[in-house]
Amino acid sequence: MKKKETPVTGIIIIIAVVLLGLFVAVTRLTGVFEAKNQQAANAAAANEILNAAHILICHSDEKYDRTRDEAISLAMQISMDVRANPDTFGELAEKYSDGPSKSKGGKLGNFTPDKMVAPFSEAVQKLKIGEVSDPVATDFGYHVILRLEPN
Repeated sequence: MKKKETPVTGIIIIIAVVLLGLFVAVTRLTGVFEAKNQQAANAAAANEILNAAHILICHSDEKYDRTRDEAISLAMQISMDVRANPDTFGELAEKYSDGPSKSKGGKLGNFTPDKMVAPFSEAVQKLKIGEVSDPVATDFGYHVILRLEPN
């Protein structure tokens, strides 16, 4: 024998369905807002003006007689040396860097993140002004990065 539904049971079911629909709608809208906020944050980061100096240690190329292990070892040593005496960054860049900015003490000047390869830009953005990175690997080699104040 089937149980007889009362009008109250029907109203409760309707309210439950409406509430479930509202929950789904709010959840979707929250996801849309979060995605838009993330897009806005990404756009702001892409337009952020950065400034840095770097020491590039290349490897495994006809021009560079260094293995990958030798390059990372040298980059680690340079990073530790700079942290011990930050004033030596430019001197060490001129002595060790394989990058074209070596004659300027590794200084790159102002740039936006989209102008550099992603691992480099991401590393710069994580640094505080005046902070030196651990070696950062890119297709070019290993970078020791000093974040500078934009000018």
